[in-house]
Amino acid sequence: MNDIRFYLSHFLRRLPAFLLVAALVSAISVIVATSLPPAYESRTRLFVEAPQIPTNLAPSTVTMGGAERLQLIEQRLMTRPNLLDIANRLNVLKDQDDMNADEIVDAMEARTRLRRTSGRDSASLMQISFEARTPRLAAAVLNEYLKLIQQDDLNFRQARAGQTLDFFAIEVDRLSKALADKSAAILKFKNENAEALPDSLEFRQKQRASFQDRAEAIDREIYELQSQRKQLVAI
Repeated sequence: MNDIRFYLSHFLRRLPAFLLVAALVSAISVIVATSLPPAYESRTRLFVEAPQIPTNLAPSTVTMGGAERLQLIEQRLMTRPNLLDIANRLNVLKDQDDMNADEIVDAMEARTRLRRTSGRDSASLMQISFEARTPRLAAAVLNEYLKLIQQDDLNFRQARAGQTLDFFAIEVDRLSKALADKSAAILKFKNENAEALPDSLEFRQKQRASFQDRAEAIDREIYELQSQRKQLVAI
């Protein structure tokens, strides 16, 4: 009990100093917060779709996974020419005219955040955000990023589609040639074994029945002629 009273009295004696320090820190925080320029951030998310062409049909043209595709998008987006072009066209940075190219690129990279997430049984996602001094400028830069990504994705898909089309065209030519060779071989076999093939069996059975009927008719004629001869000899 005496210890609690001791610490309480000690705290009360130090309370004015604590309040002074707290007030000073709060005042400095308010001054800094009000003096800093406002910052606005715009965000968006991208996800990579699985290939629509099965890998067992075109294994040579569909090989890139979602994580690799997002990594390639990030590398192509954050290139020096892209960042300089966007910064110069939109006048993104404050006092940009006094900055050199390297400073502009570093500032654009510092204000851009890219975060990729992917998993074995989950979709591959990328979150892109950009911080600017006005909300309109933050949204404009992010829209430029999206345009570059869409154009890159379009070029990528067109290239993949062209490769797939070439692959299937080669496969069609190869299979057509193989089919023609097989058809020629079958025709040659039929010509060489026409009498032994099952597809001529019905015709030959009919021909055999016709020959049997004709043989029976000839036998009857022979019998009649022999009977007539006997009669003539008897007469």
